[in-house]
Amino acid sequence: MSEKRYIVYLIEIPNDPRPYVGITSEKSARIRVQKGYPHNPALQEAISRAGGVDHIKITELERELFKDEASRKEAYYCELYNSLI
Repeated sequence: MSEKRYIVYLIEIPNDPRPYVGITSEKSARIRVQKGYPHNPALQEAISRAGGVDHIKITELERELFKDEASRKEAYYCELYNSLI
């Protein structure tokens, strides 16, 4: 069985000055974002206020990473973009 690969992604929400950086093992960042963020109500509310997933910008920053590398890259991009955690 092959090890899961991860994507590091960036969410930019109109009228919200700080982006969100996350990681996922889903096939795309968009699929992950569409599943919602019940563990992060502030992010979920911001996406809802923007009008949903179709009204936010989702950028895949890096793909095909092992989990430990994806976690390190997530921390790097959080600092780079002054992101919400």
